[in-house]
Amino acid sequence: MNQREILTIIVFLFFISSVASTIFMTWKVDNVIEAKVVGNMSITINQECGNNVCGADENCPADASYCTDNTCYEPTCTNGCGQTAVASGSTDEACTGSTGCSGGDCQCDGSGNCRSGAAPQPSQGGAGAGGPSGGGGSSISPGELILYTENIKAVAKLDEIIKKRITLKNDGEKSRIINVQIEGIDDKVEIIDSFIIQAGEIKTITIDLSSSELGVFTGKIVLLSDDQRLEIPVIFEVESLQVLFDLTLDVKPKFLLPGEEVTASITLFNINSIGLVNVDIDYFIKDLNNNIILQDKEVISIDTQATFSKSFILPDLEDGEYVFIVQASYQGSVGTTSESFQVGRIESPSPSTSSILALVIMAIIIFAVIIYEFHRKIKHLPIKDSKKIKLNKEKIIKETIEKEKLKKQQIALEEAHSQKLISEKAYQISKDKLNDAIRRFK
Repeated sequence: MNQREILTIIVFLFFISSVASTIFMTWKVDNVIEAKVVGNMSITINQECGNNVCGADENCPADASYCTDNTCYEPTCTNGCGQTAVASGSTDEACTGSTGCSGGDCQCDGSGNCRSGAAPQPSQGGAGAGGPSGGGGSSISPGELILYTENIKAVAKLDEIIKKRITLKNDGEKSRIINVQIEGIDDKVEIIDSFIIQAGEIKTITIDLSSSELGVFTGKIVLLSDDQRLEIPVIFEVESLQVLFDLTLDVKPKFLLPGEEVTASITLFNINSIGLVNVDIDYFIKDLNNNIILQDKEVISIDTQATFSKSFILPDLEDGEYVFIVQASYQGSVGTTSESFQVGRIESPSPSTSSILALVIMAIIIFAVIIYEFHRKIKHLPIKDSKKIKLNKEKIIKETIEKEKLKKQQIALEEAHSQKLISEKAYQISKDKLNDAIRRFK
C-alpha cells in the first residue's frame, strides 16, 4: 500500500466520522429545541405573574383581583390596573336581582351602568358570576377559548369560605355556552353549572371553596364547550382554627418519570413556643382527583424548629400533575403545606428527513473538494521529490539491518568475555570498535 492509498483511506475515514458527528449533534439540538412534553406537563417562566400584585407594566389576568372591582366592570391587569365593562344584559356581583339599581331586575348595560332590565341582546342572553340569565337562542360555533387562570391554590381555616376567580376569554366570532364540572372536590366547591360568554368577551366567574374537614384536597375545575376542554388544577388546604406549627416545603425534582424518586425538604416551625414536643407528620401524594397514591407518617421532635426530608419512589403513574402534601398534627392543631410536581414521559423526535438530506449533501460537497485538492497536490508533486522519498526509505531500511547486526555482535562479544574465551585486551578493542560503529547511526 503506497502513501497515496494510505492518505486516501485516512481522508475517507475522517469524512465518515465528520458526517456521523454532524448528524448526531443536529439530532441532539433538535431534541433539545423540539422536545415536547406528554400529558399535562407545562413550564411557565414568569417572575411577576401570580403574586397578587398588579405592577405598572404587568400583563397578568391572574393578578386582576388586586385591582379595584367597580360595579358593572371587571378588573384587568394589563399594563397596570384597568377595567372592562360587563357585557350588556349580564349581571355583576354588585348589580344583580334587586341590588345595584332601583326597580329590580338589575343588569349591566354594557357601558358600566347598572340599570333595571337593561336591554339584554335578544338572541344571546348573558351571565355573570351568579349564572346565566337566559340560554335560549344562543348562536354557538367553534372558536378559541383562552383560559387566563392556570391553577387555583387556596388555604383556609375550618369552615371558612374562600373566594377565587377564573378568567376566560372567547377569542372566537360567536358566543359560546360553557358547562362547568368539578372533579375530585365537588363537595367542597360551589360554582355555577353553566354560563354564556360572548364573542371577544373576557369573563370572570367566582368560585367559593369551603370545607368542614381538615386536610389538603385536590381536584379540577373543568370548562367544557363544543370542541374544547379546559382544566384548572385546584389545591385546597384546610387547617384548624388554631395552628401551633407552620411548615415550608420544597419538592425536587419538579419533573419526573414513573419509577423515579421524588424528595421533599420540610421545615417545621414551633410558632407558639410551647417547648419540646412530639408532632405527628403525615405525608401524602395525591393526583388531581383527590386519590391518595402514596402515604406515610412519622413523629418529629421539635423545640423551636426542625428540618427533615421525605422521599417516595413513584409507582407506574399516568402522565400529569401530582401533589406532595405534608400535615403537622398536635393536640387538635393541624397545619398543612403542599406543592405540585409533574410526571410525564418526554418524546425525543428523530431528525427530519430534510435536515439529514441537507447534511449529507453538504458533507459530500466538502468531501469532493478535499479529494480534489489532495489529488491535485499529489499529481503536481515533483518527480525528484518522489525519488528522494524512495532513496530515504531504502537508506532507513539498510541502516536498521546494520544496527541489528552490530547489536548481535555486541551480545556475542559479551558472552565470550563472560566465559573467558578471549583475553581482556582483545575484548576491550572489539568492544570499542563496535561502540564506534553503533554511534555512527545516531
